[in-house]
Order: sequence, then C-alpha cells, then structure tokens
Amino acid sequence: MLNMTVFKSECFEMALSNSKTKHKHLKLTQKRFNEKKSPVLDSMFQISYNKDICTTSTVNNFMSLYNKVSKLQKDYTPLHLAIEMGNFHLIQFLLKLPTINVNAFTSTGFTGLHMAIKADNLSIVKYLCEYSHIDLEATSNCVGTPLIYATLISTPIVLKTLIDHGANVNKTFTVDCLNPLMLAIHHNKKEQSWILADNGTCPLHTDVKKWNALHYAALFKGSDELLKKLVEIGCDKNGITCEGMTPLHHAVISGSTDAVKLLVSVNADIHKTDENGLTALHYAAYQGHWEIVKILLVAGSRPNKKTNSKVTPLHFAAKHDRYLVVVELLKCYVDVNAITIQCNTPLHYAACNGNEEMVDILLKNGADLNIPNKDNDLPIHLACLRGAIDVVKLLCSKSSNGSNMDCRNKNNMLPLHNAILSANEELVKFLLNKYKLNVDTDLYQVALRSGNIHIIKILIDKTNDLVFKNELFWYKIISFSESLEVFKLVADHVQPPTSALSGLVEYAIHLGYCDIAQYLLKYIKTWKDLIDGEGNTALHHAICKNDLELVRSLIEKGANLKHICDSGITLLQFASRNGNAEIVELLKNYTNYYNLNKKTNI
Repeated sequence: MLNMTVFKSECFEMALSNSKTKHKHLKLTQKRFNEKKSPVLDSMFQISYNKDICTTSTVNNFMSLYNKVSKLQKDYTPLHLAIEMGNFHLIQFLLKLPTINVNAFTSTGFTGLHMAIKADNLSIVKYLCEYSHIDLEATSNCVGTPLIYATLISTPIVLKTLIDHGANVNKTFTVDCLNPLMLAIHHNKKEQSWILADNGTCPLHTDVKKWNALHYAALFKGSDELLKKLVEIGCDKNGITCEGMTPLHHAVISGSTDAVKLLVSVNADIHKTDENGLTALHYAAYQGHWEIVKILLVAGSRPNKKTNSKVTPLHFAAKHDRYLVVVELLKCYVDVNAITIQCNTPLHYAACNGNEEMVDILLKNGADLNIPNKDNDLPIHLACLRGAIDVVKLLCSKSSNGSNMDCRNKNNMLPLHNAILSANEELVKFLLNKYKLNVDTDLYQVALRSGNIHIIKILIDKTNDLVFKNELFWYKIISFSESLEVFKLVADHVQPPTSALSGLVEYAIHLGYCDIAQYLLKYIKTWKDLIDGEGNTALHHAICKNDLELVRSLIEKGANLKHICDSGITLLQFASRNGNAEIVELLKNYTNYYNLNKKTNI
C-alpha cells in the first residue's frame, strides 16, 4: 500500500460552479505522459477542494503521484490510487465525479473493489458495495469476481459483506468450474467455507470432474461441522465423479477417520465402486488405514469384494505391507487364498516383499504355499528372487517334503535359480545344504549370467566331478562367463578335458573371448587344427579378431600356416584383406622362417 503523509487530514468536496461559491476552482487539462507539465485528473470537469483543510500542494502531490503510477500501470485511474492508498474521503469525492468509472479494470485485471478486498479494508469495501453503479460480478481474468477473490485472500467479514450486498456465491471462474465454496475448501479457508455453505451455495453444483462440495470437503479434510452442513443443504453424499469416486472414497484417501465415521453415520453407500472396481475398503487397505478398515467392516463392507482385476482388500494389504490391516481383515473370515487375474494370492505378494511377519500370519490363517500364479511361480520362487532368507526358511518349514523346490516357472527357473539371481550367498548355501540339491550346468548358467563370483565359488565346491568331465559343460562356461576372471575360477579348480581343448579354443575365439582362448592354450602342447564348415581354422578366426598375440601363440603351438579355406584364400591373403599390417608382417616372417628351415634341412 502507498503511504502519503500529506493525505492524513484530507476532505474533498464537490462545489457548484458559480460565482457565489466560497471555494476556489482549479481547472486541470489532460496532458500526455511525456509532457513535463502539471499532472492532470480529467479534462471534462473541475476539482473543487476545501481551501481550509486541503491545500493546493496536497492536490498537486496526489496528482503527481497518480501521474507517476499511471505511467507504470496502464488503465490505472485516480480511483484505483485512492483505494490503494486507503483514502476514504478522496474515494467519496472521486465517486461524485461524472467521468469516474467505479468498475474500470487496471491492466492487471483489478477493479477498485478488487483492490479494496486486497487491502482488506472493510469500510471501503462496504462503501463500494453500496455505491449504485458498482458491479459486484465484475470478473477479472486473473482473480475472478470480487467474491471469489475475497474467498481466497480476505477475512471472513469482508466475504460476508459482499454476500450481504448481493454478490453471487455460485459464480464460477476457473476452467475447472470450481465455485467459491470449493475454492475455499480446497485452500483450507474454514470460516469462509462455512459462510459460503450457509449463504445460498447451490449444493448440486459439480466441477468438470463431477466433484461436488462434499467431495472437496472429504478429500481436503473439512471439519465435521462443515461436512454435516453440506449434507444438510443437500450435497449428494453418494455423488460419483468421472472416476467413479464418492465422497466416502475421498474421505478414506485423506485418512480422515472422523469424516469416514460421519459419512457412514449418514448412510453413505459403503459398497460403491470406482471405475476400477475399488470400494472404500480397498482404498483403506491399500493405504494402511486400519482404523478406517475397522469402521467399514463394522458397517458391513464386504472383505472379499474383488476389483476389476480380481484384487481383494487382503491382496492390497499384503502387497503394501499393511500388517494391521491384514489382522483386521483376517477377523472377518476373509478368503486368504483368493487369486487375482494373474492368479496371485496374498501370500505371493507377502513373499515377494520379503515380509516374514506378513507371511507368518497368512500361513497361520490357512494360506496355501503351493498355489502357482500365471507365471507358474510359487510364493517360494518370489521369496527366493527377493533374497528373503527368513521368509524362505519359514516357507520351507511349512513344506513337509520340499516338493515345491522342484517346481519350475514359465522361465524354467527353480527356486534355487531365483536365489542365485538374488545374489544372497547365505540363501544359496541354505537351499543347497537343506535339500542336497545337485549342481548342474543349468545352475552354472544362471550363476554365470549373474556374474556373482562368490556364488560361483559356492557352486564349484558343491559340484560333482562328473559335471566337470562333461565337454558340453565347458562350452556353456565359455558362453555364459563372458570374462576370463570368471572362467578361471572353474578352470583353475578343474582342468578342462584334454580332448575338448582345441574345440574350446576355437569356440572362445569365435565368440570373441580371445583372452579365454589364450588362457586355454597353456594346456595344449601340440596344436591340431579343427576346420569349420567353411574350411576356416582357429587361426582364421584369430586373424579376423585382430589379436596379434593370439595369432602368434597359435602359430607357435603348430597351427598350419599353409591352410587354404574352401574359397581358395590363404591365411596371408586373409590377413591382408583384414587390413592388419602387424599380423601380415608376422605371417610373412613365420612363413619365411619355415621355408628357410625347410631348405636348410634339404
């Protein structure tokens, strides 16, 4: 607000324009902003002022200030300035002038009444409301009508003043079609909300999402008194939004126990479902509001009601670790083995979360640990994948013969496979020791893909020697290890079969694991070329990979330098086409060396 000390004792009056008047007349003509002349107010009338109270300098000061402000803000009138300064006498005087428009907007979208509301000046607001030409519904593009603006920023008494003078409490402003009551509730304006509810707000009004005022009050934690008032004036307690939500749904989502109690007490429909088939009980279970769950169950809510996806409240509670909710639901003869559209039971969700306490209470209440879901996963599959060793131990203790350990899911994975993927070493040891499981190539395949060296070491210690003698096992080790470090863990423990070494070297080179091929060559004393379907040898593949040292090692082990592939290309030609000058030079040197030795021997 602007403060001008010279206006403290102002008293402006209108005087008749005749020679008998005792007042001095000051004629002001309008000038452009860029002209360095006295500021003006209007070119169509004279300003008369009380000479004894208001001096010429006072008027000039006001006009000077107005001239400066109006340059900064387009469409800013003297009335706007007077209201912003809070000068009641000046406002009275200006409103007597014929050319002053009380409803004029500034460039920022404010009328004089909007400004008075912003200043929270009750006397000016009341005076403007009583002015004959005032438009109480003048709508700003920025802040709406004066009543809407007052709802959001002003005191309750200012809002009540506007209503008492006829301001429309049902006019909407935002594109969402929220009325003043909805705005007040949304912005936690408790007194304003009550005033609007008690002064003619239409209870049937809904916004673009079909929310009524009761939806807002329930979601944004309106007081019990306000909720009762809204029900009394006729707000639909079972009104359905575009998403199928009722005020009871909103009350549950907000976690307001009192609001839920009130809506239940006025017989709100507790069985209504939203567009996804969720009742208020589903939402309460999902969010863990166990006290609300208890209220709804006592009121008759159905604990086994399924959503469109066949999900029960117990599924929600188990999935989101709502233990106290599960306790309440289990008191109501709930179906503990209900299955969703994906055939998951509550036990599946609890096991997947690794929640031992939840799994335990479900098992004690009859949960079946042998029900598979659509992926053929048992709860123990999910617990193993989570790495939840305590849950796995609990499930194993309830399985008499451990038959579920042999169950494979749709990905052909055993619970032990999932345990390996979880990287929980203690869990892998527990399962191997408890069930004396055989370590086969499938386990290694999973372990190698996980890349967990510690688990690979555990498997090596548990592996039967017959597995290591299987040539196919070593091909899989190369294929899935993808690194020399992992391959060496196995090869350093047990040497690969001698009969398979050449094939393993060629296979490693073909896959691009030249370091593994180089490592395997140390086990080979004399190299014997193996020829693939195109007539290529390991040396061809090494040249193709541009590995100079591997090419050198193969030649030194006895690889045939004179071999010609099926397309009639020599190794030297192959290297030249591959563009590696160092390998070409190496092949030439070795070829010359062997030719020289041959001549010497002759």
